Amino acid sequence: MNTDHSPSAQEWTRRFWLVLAGVFVFRLAYLALVPIDLVPDEAYYWDWSRRLDWCYYSKPPMVAWLMALSTRLFGVSEFAVRLQAAVLNTAALAAVFLLGRAMFGSAAGFMAAVSFLVTPGNFFAGTLSTIDPPLIAFWSLSLYLLWRAVAAEDGGLWWWLAAGVCGALGVLSKQMMLAMPALVLVHLAFCPRHRAALRRPGVYLFIIITLLGLVPIIHWNIGHNWVTLRHTGEHFNPGRVSFFRFISTFFYFVGTQMCVISPLMWLVFVAVIVMTARHVRTADERVRFLLVLTALPLAVVALMSLRQRIHPNWPAVFYIAGSVLAGAWACGGVSCGTVVDYARRYYRYALGLGVLMSVVAAAGFPLAASSALGEKVLAKGLGGWRSLGRQVGERFAALPDRDRVFIAGVRREVTAELAFYLPGRPQVYEWPMDIYVQSQYGVWGGPTNKLGWNGLVVMDAKRQPSAEMRTYFSFLEDAGEVVTEPGGRRFHLYLGRGLNRWHTLK
Repeated sequence: MNTDHSPSAQEWTRRFWLVLAGVFVFRLAYLALVPIDLVPDEAYYWDWSRRLDWCYYSKPPMVAWLMALSTRLFGVSEFAVRLQAAVLNTAALAAVFLLGRAMFGSAAGFMAAVSFLVTPGNFFAGTLSTIDPPLIAFWSLSLYLLWRAVAAEDGGLWWWLAAGVCGALGVLSKQMMLAMPALVLVHLAFCPRHRAALRRPGVYLFIIITLLGLVPIIHWNIGHNWVTLRHTGEHFNPGRVSFFRFISTFFYFVGTQMCVISPLMWLVFVAVIVMTARHVRTADERVRFLLVLTALPLAVVALMSLRQRIHPNWPAVFYIAGSVLAGAWACGGVSCGTVVDYARRYYRYALGLGVLMSVVAAAGFPLAASSALGEKVLAKGLGGWRSLGRQVGERFAALPDRDRVFIAGVRREVTAELAFYLPGRPQVYEWPMDIYVQSQYGVWGGPTNKLGWNGLVVMDAKRQPSAEMRTYFSFLEDAGEVVTEPGGRRFHLYLGRGLNRWHTLK
């Protein structure tokens, strides 16, 4: 593919914007026309958006802020909750293209964006409204702005400032964004052509502005016993250590990454990253920049996988620079050695498999959520929440004294889904099953202003109310069972008479 002639570059640019527009329209249509219940995390974050704050139990506030904006503009619905994912993922793809074009030309930019697009993980990142879409978007935008800053001959002050703003928004999205300033400093320290930036104010303004995103998070945590920090630290607890665990967690990491990226595309990423990293000392500044932003953090995550299980989405942003590197390699802009370069002619098969797996994900997602087999085998806990909300709502409406009855769910997933799918979307409390705060519901506390009220408690049928739970009410009686459709999951209802206390969590 030739990227040296301006007509060809214009054609690649035109193709990209047409593809991006088509993808965006498809995603809007998919969200509007394919009915899929909110997954528990989406319902949980939506419940946050009803009580806006500077931070929450486990995550920074951006996802709740964005949901609040979209649901206030378009009403409360699955479409409005998920709209921000489609918009932000589109912005991320645009940033990947712009970065690839700025570094290696329009053809490489096109291939970089398509490489990032045609993965199952990207389908879900553009469909499900979790904390990842805003992080991916702000990371991608920061990456592009940072390259323009370090490559600018005049110091690129305005590029540094813009990157800092995106960095701060990224910090407000997910703690992973804090890795960006450290990685940039590593690149500047070890890249002779860009080292002069360390003697200019731009990079330090970028770091300061990025870290300003921590201010509201720290402010909130000071008043909440640093609960976010304590929860984040739990993710790095390796648990029981053994040789078998080292092996199992590492192969779990590799297996899940192959599923998220697609096997061939993941192998391409790994091969290109490893082979270019072997010659990092002689590589130009473009390759060095991308390697620091992809090879270094992925190596750290791989080492972590030897001691603990890595969530499949954790390394997602580190593949963004890897996509640009792979796109440049596919277009001949980067060489990885004779054997790997020979495989360029087969790159279309990696793209094709990614497209196929993305199509399967798009088709399989609603099927898994709407069929009993899919619910039980493929996606336990994905569907049936609308059914649960309707049935519990009917039981609640039949209570003679419902004006003085609150609803509580056991487990935050049940609580959040009830909050979204119950008629009228009332406040739902999480029934405490521990002495410690385990979710945002524990931070908010229970119905301490409803002493004397009755409570309708919803829990998985396999669980039983403990002896302590029974002491919360004067009397706790069996209120029957509901079975969700699809999935056939069973939930048990209990009606507590006369709330006399509520457990205070630590």
